[in-house]
Amino acid sequence: MHFWGCAYITDAVAHVIGNLLPGLQELTFAECQEITDRGVKSVAKCSQLRELSLDHNGSITDVGVQYLNGLAALESLQLEDRGITDLAVAPIIRGTSRLRLVILTGSGVADETCDAISRYCPLLENLGLFNCADVTDEGVRLIARCRRLEVLMATSGGISDRSLIPIIRRCPALRMLDLRCCNLSDATVDQLIRTPPRPMLSSHAWPCVRFSNFRGSITKEKLVALHEALPLLHVEFSFDGVDHDLYPSSSEWRTSRVIRAG
Repeated sequence: MHFWGCAYITDAVAHVIGNLLPGLQELTFAECQEITDRGVKSVAKCSQLRELSLDHNGSITDVGVQYLNGLAALESLQLEDRGITDLAVAPIIRGTSRLRLVILTGSGVADETCDAISRYCPLLENLGLFNCADVTDEGVRLIARCRRLEVLMATSGGISDRSLIPIIRRCPALRMLDLRCCNLSDATVDQLIRTPPRPMLSSHAWPCVRFSNFRGSITKEKLVALHEALPLLHVEFSFDGVDHDLYPSSSEWRTSRVIRAG
């Protein structure tokens, strides 16, 4: 059951779902501004949920999300609101060992949640930490324990070579890295060249890496070397306000998008 941008979806609807559909397995509330912590409390009655997505609803905080602790069947969890922090998310993670996908874009989670993921998510394949400003190297380096990780999206100035290099070394299933806005240098790219995860050598995995020079010091020259070493890899690079691409079939940079201020 999925609701996207529905102004008429309120806590009353969530209450009905929780009471009448306790065996529901999939539920999405995305940009439903009338869903609040009271609605999340009702959703927690659906104890068989395998996929739960609460995206940008605007009125959901730790108070409501804490009620989700105990949903042991969860395989996919998306919580994308700034008012959600470690206080509520880490206990949910600790309560299940089945999670394959965790997306926490724009939330207030920090290193405690990363620690919980590293310890209790052995099946994790996809992790999204977009714009999680409180996540640092201390938490991200622990994610290297998730050996099945295929996709990592982490965009925070608190993330550097110190945590990304261990992940590249220890996560052999990686096929996609989005590290824009991280504080990286050519050292991370060098690690990809030296020990590329196997999927980045295969066109069937659609391998891709995304970098920027917003905070770090990655050079275009080093990315060209990466492209030459891994010719099937799609390389994206945001450089001085312009997005560039190196496609598997090309040896030249292509401008894909110009980012204009204001």
